[in-house]
Amino acid sequence: MESCSAATMSPCPGHVAGVPQMLFTQFINTMMAAQCALGSPEIYPENMSHKLDSEYDFIVVGAGSAGSVIANRLSELENWKVLLLEAGGDPTLTSEIPGLIFSTVGSSIDWGYKTEPQEGMCQGMKDKQCRWPRGKVLGGSSSINAMLHVRGHRKDFDNWAAMGNTGWSYEDVLPYFKKSEDFTIDAGENVSNLHGKGGHLTIEHYADIHPLRPALIGAWKELGYSENLDDENMIGVTTSFANLRDGKRCSTAKAFLAPIKERPNIHVSKFSQATKILIDEETKTAYGVQFKVGDTLKK
Repeated sequence: MESCSAATMSPCPGHVAGVPQMLFTQFINTMMAAQCALGSPEIYPENMSHKLDSEYDFIVVGAGSAGSVIANRLSELENWKVLLLEAGGDPTLTSEIPGLIFSTVGSSIDWGYKTEPQEGMCQGMKDKQCRWPRGKVLGGSSSINAMLHVRGHRKDFDNWAAMGNTGWSYEDVLPYFKKSEDFTIDAGENVSNLHGKGGHLTIEHYADIHPLRPALIGAWKELGYSENLDDENMIGVTTSFANLRDGKRCSTAKAFLAPIKERPNIHVSKFSQATKILIDEETKTAYGVQFKVGDTLKK
C-alpha cells in the first residue's frame, strides 16, 4: 500500500494537489489582500433606508462633494438629527484607483448625462454628444473625477463679495478651505501657509512617474511662467495637487462620512432618490422631502 505525503494530498477529490494548488491558493490570498488594501465598504456609514425616523432637524439631499461636508458639519451638534439622502451606494473598488478614472464614466456610479448636440461641439462623438460625468454614489463626483485639488481664483470670490454676497470674499472663505484640508505636500512656505493640516480631506501629489514631466515644466519656465504658484499668483506651471490618500482616491465620502459613521444623530439613506421638496403653500417654507427607495415612495 502506497503512502501519501501531506504535501501531495488534496482535500478535494479530483483536484490537483501540490505546487499548483499552493500557487493557486497564494494567488487567491494575494487578490483578497489587494482588495482589502484598496478599501472596504465597511468604512462608510450603514444604509439606514429601512429604519428611518419620522422627523429630522435637517435633510441633506445628495451625499456628493458638498452634501457629505454639510452632513458632517451639521451632525457635529449632538442634539441635531440629520438625514442624508443619496441616490447611489458606496464607492466601488475601481473608483479607488486613480489610473482607472475613465472606467467610472458611464458606469453604475455615474448618472450618465450627455451634452445636447451643438454645432462645432463633440463632432467626433456618437450622435455628436459628449459624456458629462456626474457621480451617483457616496461622495458624488468626487468619487469619479480626476481628483485635482484646484481652488477657484481669489478674484472670483472677491467679485462675488463685491456684488453683495457678504462672507464670500477670498479672505472670508480661506479659513474654511484650510479647516477641511490635510495638506501633506512640502510645497514651500508661501503655499503651505495657504493650506491646512489635520483636516479631513487629504491632499498629495500624484506619483511622479512620467519621464517628460521635468522637460515640460522646464519648457513652460523658459516661456516665463513661474513654477512657484500660490493663491496670489495662480497663473503658471506646477505639479498638480490631488485629493489622494496613500495613493488612492480621497473622496468627500471617505474624508467626511467615513469618520462619522458611528454618530447616532445622522442617518444615511442610500439608493434613495429625491423626487420633490415639500413646501407649505401658506408659509412658502420647505418642511420635508419626498424620495424613492426602489419602488417605494417615502416622505
